[in-house]
Amino acid sequence: MFASAAQAFSLQLERTLELAGAFLLALLLVTITCSVVLRHVAASSFTGAEEAASWLLVALVSIGLPIASTARGLRIDLFDGGLASGHGHDNAQVLRRSSQFVGGGNAESWLWPRRIALRDLRALFSGTIILLACIILMSGSGRAALNLGGVSPSLGLSEGLRPAVLSAGGVLAIVAVLLHHLAERRFLAFVSMLVVAAGAHWAVGAAPILSLASPSVILCCLALAAIFAGTPLPHAFIAAAYIAVAFGAPMPEEAMAAATLSGMSHYLLTSIPFFLLAGALLTASGIASCAATLKVQVATSCPPARALPH
Repeated sequence: MFASAAQAFSLQLERTLELAGAFLLALLLVTITCSVVLRHVAASSFTGAEEAASWLLVALVSIGLPIASTARGLRIDLFDGGLASGHGHDNAQVLRRSSQFVGGGNAESWLWPRRIALRDLRALFSGTIILLACIILMSGSGRAALNLGGVSPSLGLSEGLRPAVLSAGGVLAIVAVLLHHLAERRFLAFVSMLVVAAGAHWAVGAAPILSLASPSVILCCLALAAIFAGTPLPHAFIAAAYIAVAFGAPMPEEAMAAATLSGMSHYLLTSIPFFLLAGALLTASGIASCAATLKVQVATSCPPARALPH
């Protein structure tokens, strides 16, 4: 009963975030389209168009963070390739069968699987990295929102609103991961990963700087290990960059949050969602498959090239 309720809440949260993301994407498309049309037709644009687009992009990324934390996308899956073909919640059935939980609905099934396989260890490591990245974004962006002053010159909004939105995205990502694990009857696994992630976050900030290896080497090794374990790429890079601080990297979490926001606020990056939208529309309409079929037919119908005589 509790697992069914958690799964229902998880699905509802995912659908709500998808609708909010679709609305923001449509609003971003209208904003940029109107700005481009006015720039080419009337040689002018409405005030704050580029800044509004960058703010909408930050909100879109913050809404997509919880979805990326639980879905199978943005991952390099080298071991369980069959699980990557379906949707995140559709794979819950496969994960529950493969984990071999004790019983069907007793209390022990909520604690730990009877057998811990290699895929379970990879899932624990990947989940810990995901939660660590969410904690970093939540904490660093929250502190940046409290310390950042000033007002947007065009929109008149507080500059602390952008890191606050990113921090809220980190909170929603942790909630999404919790509901996902409750739906799969893995509450103790979630608690274990959260404790380890919170401990690692505290240790990096409190421990003295280690000189065991170069921060770049540590960052590269941790990022590769997280990626090979099936961690989403943004989470792997964020967590690895933060852990490298313990080895002398000059990037505290406030500066990391500021750098993340600065990277997401570039106006040119607003073209990325539109490329993805165009690809989805081409796939849904069947134009992509028709183009691929036409390419194969043209390639097979052409006679083979003959070598020219010397």
